Amino acid sequence: MDELLITFLLTIRDFDFTCADLKPNKTPRVDWFDLDLTFGDRAFQEFVFEAKPRDGMPMTVKRSNWPS
Repeated sequence: MDELLITFLLTIRDFDFTCADLKPNKTPRVDWFDLDLTFGDRAFQEFVFEAKPRDGMPMTVKRSNWPS
């Protein structure tokens, strides 16, 4: 399991991940939390059998420009 984790980490470090299709809120929905100003309603969890971002968290992936 450790070898798999190390291989995974060495692979994903060559890529940049960004959230896709974000629709930020104009005003915060709660006083103690302002991530919805960046992520919109996806910042709030949806509880079914496990906690997860509302509507998932689509990402775009591109090869990183950092030297290897």
